[in-house]
Amino acid sequence: MTDTGYELNDTDTVTVERQFTVAGRDRTVVVNNPQRVYHKPVAVGNRTVTGGVFATASTPAINVAGSPRNPIAEESHRELLGRFQSNLGVADTATVENVTTHEAVMLGSQTTVTQFETNLSVDGERREFAIYVTTARAGGDIVVAIGGHPTAFADERVAIMRLIYAVEAGGR
Repeated sequence: MTDTGYELNDTDTVTVERQFTVAGRDRTVVVNNPQRVYHKPVAVGNRTVTGGVFATASTPAINVAGSPRNPIAEESHRELLGRFQSNLGVADTATVENVTTHEAVMLGSQTTVTQFETNLSVDGERREFAIYVTTARAGGDIVVAIGGHPTAFADERVAIMRLIYAVEAGGR
């Protein structure tokens, strides 16, 4: 991550709970997802601001009545953003607009990256922010990558795409 300027800022666990119906019986699956969050500090004048944020999380498949199930397998990119938004400072996904999609490679597989835009508070100031969300499978696991940057730092889109490409199995 050092060649992009992003530094590990936090490791955390995000808990996902989901109901599955298998053989006519409801089952609740609870999965703890390891998450790593990276920040890119940028000097602006005489202060340092957040130039970008990148987070990865890995959700394992769980065996439910003899069948592997992944609790986030069918979630949209907007739903995943809602689930993992806390580290990006997005308080309400209702204010997030879907802008476009891009193609990328993550974990050796072609994947679609959805780009969203919103206004949020970064370093105490309201800013327009671009957010990118994608997923890829690694065996039974689903790895989620979410990155974002103030739109004023448009070159960070390239860094986010490089980070997506560099994601390793296990969400690192």
